[in-house]
Amino acid sequence: MATIGSMQFSGVLLIKVKSARQLICLDVTSQSDPYVAAEMEGGQQKVRTKTVKDCANPVWDEVLMLNVRNFRSDVLRLAVWDADTLSEDDKIGHCEIPLRHLLRRASNDEHDEGHVRRMPDVATTRVFDDLILTGGDPHPCICVRLFQRNTPRGFLSVELTYQPLE
Repeated sequence: MATIGSMQFSGVLLIKVKSARQLICLDVTSQSDPYVAAEMEGGQQKVRTKTVKDCANPVWDEVLMLNVRNFRSDVLRLAVWDADTLSEDDKIGHCEIPLRHLLRRASNDEHDEGHVRRMPDVATTRVFDDLILTGGDPHPCICVRLFQRNTPRGFLSVELTYQPLE
């Protein structure tokens, strides 16, 4: 455990935000201008990617970093936003990933169900492809893809690496 200020952290989470696809359009005259915001449950730390202009299938390939307090209970919240210049940004959608899911092996995890999982003592990486984005900004929107307002709002692909502090 490392202490920063008065908070103790057990490790660092590296978030490689790879890409998104099929994002809904929240702008009237063009595609959305998406970016991804990441925070741990509780919101003490927030980081974000750059904005990709006018794109429903953005590629970021950016690495963000957050401190982890409790690997077993912390939850990563990822939200995709549409950047607006004349008004507040619109939330396209969001997803949540409990960090304990990193303990599952990227290869067939089902064979390990009966075994006790222990805390990782080395870096643990897992790829999450096609996370379904749900929720988002509740206000009505007049746009070309209005029919998608009540369905999933696109897919997000990220790679998470947890590095414990020694």
